[in-house]
Amino acid sequence: MSYIYEDLCLQRYLKCRFLRAVKMNSSQ
Repeated sequence: MSYIYEDLCLQRYLKCRFLRAVKMNSSQ
């Protein structure tokens, strides 16, 4: 059960990093 939760957290973390990078690139 915990490994599923960790995987979801990892996907959310990567998604946040991706969206943040897109915002930074578009703002330049």
